[in-house]
Amino acid sequence: MNNYFDIARAWNGTSEKLDRSRSYHQTVSVPDHDKREIKAGTQDAIVLEAMSRLKQGTGSSVHANLAGALLIGSVRRSLTNLADRGLLRRDVAVPGPNDHPEVQYVFP
Repeated sequence: MNNYFDIARAWNGTSEKLDRSRSYHQTVSVPDHDKREIKAGTQDAIVLEAMSRLKQGTGSSVHANLAGALLIGSVRRSLTNLADRGLLRRDVAVPGPNDHPEVQYVFP
């Protein structure tokens, strides 16, 4: 028996584009999708408000500014969503924690 993931057996034959206008992208069937959409939209608003104060920042700097009120992954997702919607602008990559590069976002 193989111990690896077989995408051909797992794929159910469907293909769906992600809707970039939504904050929460459903990747599995969940009963509370609408609640998750509202929560993700609220997180986007919190991150946008923080960026309006900071004027520029990375995921880790916004996370630190929010004193850990949101998970770092949620902050990064919100920054990406806001940039995709044109509310923030992606700038240069800067060294982040542990010398891993992070994208700098700028509030217009």
